[in-house]
Amino acid sequence: MFDLRLVEDGSNRNVVFGLGLTKVPDMDLVGRLKRGIRGLLKVQAEDIDEGVIVYSIAHRIQLSQMLSAGVSEKTFMLCFSGILRTMRRLEISGLDLSNLVIDPKFIFFDVKERQYEMIMLPIKNSHMDRSIGSKLLLLIGSAKFIGPVDRIAKVAKAISAEETDVSKMLITLRNSGDGRPIKTHVDEVKPVDDGAEVKVDFEPNIIIEFKEEG
Repeated sequence: MFDLRLVEDGSNRNVVFGLGLTKVPDMDLVGRLKRGIRGLLKVQAEDIDEGVIVYSIAHRIQLSQMLSAGVSEKTFMLCFSGILRTMRRLEISGLDLSNLVIDPKFIFFDVKERQYEMIMLPIKNSHMDRSIGSKLLLLIGSAKFIGPVDRIAKVAKAISAEETDVSKMLITLRNSGDGRPIKTHVDEVKPVDDGAEVKVDFEPNIIIEFKEEG
């Protein structure tokens, strides 16, 4: 388990990561995150002696807010494809995906840059308790869908078999449905205007059930 908290102080909105007593900070990665890595939230400040690392989320919306408000299959697939591509790009650059937080509460949409950003925990001993595939399935299950979800169900079932291979997940996504590539440009997803009220539906998350064929 990780100590991640959303903290609001006036106009400042941050995610605070508590290292605790057992986490070993990766100072090289802290430095890279301060400079900025595409697709990841920047580290705004860190106090290793106090055991805290701070990420700024100004002008950003939680993915969980967007998903719980209700999304179509098309909008979700645009979002999901963008997240997988970000993960694949980070993987190719040599970053350890086990340090990536795949939780809709801690994935954000930047309304200024119009892109999704994730949190990378700069620690050397992460010991994540779930596979990438299982965490992505939880992300899918957190959404409140409007309309049919046939394509999403097909992708989710395939992802459950891939577990950790992001490149294969992308191929599955590309070949799902009618076989046409999925557009991933963030302009296809309409963001909530900066400063506008975000309506959040707090109904329980839906569960997608998969039935074996035959």
